[in-house]
Amino acid sequence: MMAMPAALPPSLTPLAAAPAARYGLLAVLVCAALCTACLSASGGGAGQKVAAALEETWVVLALLIAHLVVSRLHGGGAEKKKAQQGPKKGAPAAAEGPSDDEVRAEAVGKLTTRIRAAVKARDMPGAEALMQEMREVGGPPGRQRRPCWAVAFGELVGGYVRDGSAAKANEWLGAFADCVPTIRPSTACVNSVIGALCAGGDVAAAEAWVQKMPEIGIRLGEDTYSEIVGGCVRAGDMPRAVSWFREMRRANVRPSAELNRLMLQACAADCRGGA
Repeated sequence: MMAMPAALPPSLTPLAAAPAARYGLLAVLVCAALCTACLSASGGGAGQKVAAALEETWVVLALLIAHLVVSRLHGGGAEKKKAQQGPKKGAPAAAEGPSDDEVRAEAVGKLTTRIRAAVKARDMPGAEALMQEMREVGGPPGRQRRPCWAVAFGELVGGYVRDGSAAKANEWLGAFADCVPTIRPSTACVNSVIGALCAGGDVAAAEAWVQKMPEIGIRLGEDTYSEIVGGCVRAGDMPRAVSWFREMRRANVRPSAELNRLMLQACAADCRGGA
């Protein structure tokens, strides 16, 4: 048997791991194996020893080539898999600036806060100007941060109702309703405008909202009917009040004790006046 080359010193192991070093090492081993075969052939039975030495040399050479091929394939596959997987989970992503939608959404949120503050300070012109800015920055109402848009419209409508400006409240409620189905006014929001319109003597506009509510997906409740019936009574229009009171009963909405009492008193006064 031929003598195998000694193992590499630990200090040279990293160098042998490199591709160029592995091929160089292969060449050295092949030369060493050939020299060993030639030396072995100098003794007796030279032919047999040379044949045995060459056979062992080719076995070692084949094993080394196979090792290099497998190492190459394994390393390439690992690198390819790593590239396909991308960065590890939890690894910090490359720093990127906020997108245009994110910037708009943040601006809409800030403007909503400013609108609420303006309404609270009873600065309705300022609140309207901020709402116009919100439209310019945020695009169509409801596209960015729908809840913020609903709050902003509701604040404007409620602010004008509290100020007794029924016409302006009606105007902004109309703008709010135009955003359906993306956003829509609440029943309470519409009821407040109905009450304001009735208090201002515009019963026809109030009735229009009662009729429009089901069309835009807003539920009519007891408060809705109470507002329109009470508004008609206060306006002295008993035929309309009675008509809406009957509509309320047909809709299976039970009138409150207060509304029943109001209707009885109004009918009694109307009868006395007619007599």
